[in-house]
Parts: sequence; structure tokens; C-alpha cells
Amino acid sequence: AMLASALSGAGLFGALALPDQHERFVRVAQGAPLGLGATLRLILFEWFGGTIFAWTWPLVATGLVLFAGRAAGRDPATRRREAGFLLVPALLVAAYLGLAAIRPMVFFTRFLWIATVVLATLSAWAAVRASRAVPGSRSLRGVVLVALVALMLLDRLGDQRWRAGLMLDPFERHARVAEEAVASLAREGECSGPAVVPLAYLPLAAWRMPERLARGSICAAEDWSEGRGCESPSCLLFIPEAITREAARGAVAARVRGGTIVGTGSDTGALVRVPPPGPAAAPAAP
Repeated sequence: AMLASALSGAGLFGALALPDQHERFVRVAQGAPLGLGATLRLILFEWFGGTIFAWTWPLVATGLVLFAGRAAGRDPATRRREAGFLLVPALLVAAYLGLAAIRPMVFFTRFLWIATVVLATLSAWAAVRASRAVPGSRSLRGVVLVALVALMLLDRLGDQRWRAGLMLDPFERHARVAEEAVASLAREGECSGPAVVPLAYLPLAAWRMPERLARGSICAAEDWSEGRGCESPSCLLFIPEAITREAARGAVAARVRGGTIVGTGSDTGALVRVPPPGPAAAPAAP
């Protein structure tokens, strides 16, 4: 188990290795800025073409062509009114890509939820138009429409499974550990000194212990690892697979070696009580 390995000091680097399923998400969540090319690949190939429209991207492309053809046959006033349907998400995507070209940034695909809704709507429209264009009986056209709708639902299901395995399920497991740890910290008898928690759970700790946050005895692991606060923590919340910066993960893992778990703990993580750091070694005699 990763937690046991970290506490014993054996296989520390193995304990720090994230599962392969986190690789794509972590390279963004750790705060790695993405340039124009990396952002474009993330949007087009890894997300739109890789998860959310993996089966139905041809329907999305068909919907865009149909929308353009429909607009070409409209009068100028109608075209201007309907242009906003595509113009708003297009400008949003262009703005993020332009920013990435000028200054690489941390990018999350949830920024593009408006574009997702618009493209899903075009996909559904294309499915209806395609089924109506099928020659033959109404029953045959209905079968085609049902098949295309099934593909759209398959994309939604695949995207949900991808997100669940990548983020939702791990976050729920981590949140349960964090809730128990923060409850232990709130009792203060088990960890009365400064405590370090991952940044993601600092709001939870602040809500349960606002007075400790105010006096600086609760710190985010990301700040503590860079020497900002909680110089000698008595307890650290260690969740090996939690999404955080690698430097913070390594600093916490090194500090909890030899510590003792407060409460039950699990392979997911635990609140670890650590002994005070030993005195600095005296300089060697000349």
C-alpha cells in the first residue's frame, strides 16, 4: 500500500507514483502551463475527439456544415441574429487559444462547457436530418435515428465513466479521508500543534476550525512545502494520490516517514502525527 510504504520509508518513490489513469489530468491540475500546441491537442484530440464526441464527431461536423448551409440561405438580418449561436463559443475557444499562444496557462476542459452544449445540439440536429434523408419506410428512418441517438448516449456514458475513474471516484475517496482528518484536527487533543492539509481541503479545515486558520496553525501543503507557514507541523494529512504539485507531495511524504496514524486511516490516506524535527547537526570540528 502506498500509505504504508511512505510511512515506513520503503518504496517512497513508488508511493509517489500516480496511477496511469491520472496522467492526463495531472499534467494540467499540477499547474503546468500549456502552450498553443498543447492546448489545441488537449481540446481537439484528447477531449472533443477522445472522450466527449469519440463516436459522434462526424455528426458534429455534419451539424456545422448544415448550420453554415442554412445560414447562407437566410437574409442578412436573420444571419446576424443566428450567428451568436456559434459566435459566442467560437470566440470563447479563440480567446483561450490566443491566451495560450501569448502566455501559456493552466487549462481545464470545463472552461469550454458552452462549446460542448452547442456542439451537442448540432450533433442532435444532424442526427435528425440524417435519419430523415434515409430512403425507405418511416420504420427504417426510425431505426437509423435510434442508432444515432444510441451513439450520442454512448459518448455521454463514456465521458461520464472517464471522468468518474479519473476524478470523481478518487475525489470522493479522498474527501472521506479529509473529513475524518479534519474532524480529528478540530478536537485538538490529538493534534494540538500546527497541521498541514492539501490545498483542496483547506476550505474544509477553515470552515471547521476558523480560529486555527486565523492564528496560522492550519496551512496548505503547497504553501508549507515552500516555507510559507507551519514551520514545525505536528500532524499532516497525507493522501498519496491527491492531485497536488509534485514538490508538495514529496515534501509531505518525506515528513510523515516514521509518523503514526491518527485514527483508523486507510490505503487512501490518513492524518499522520509526526515527531518534532530533530536538532540540526553540529558542524564538524576543524
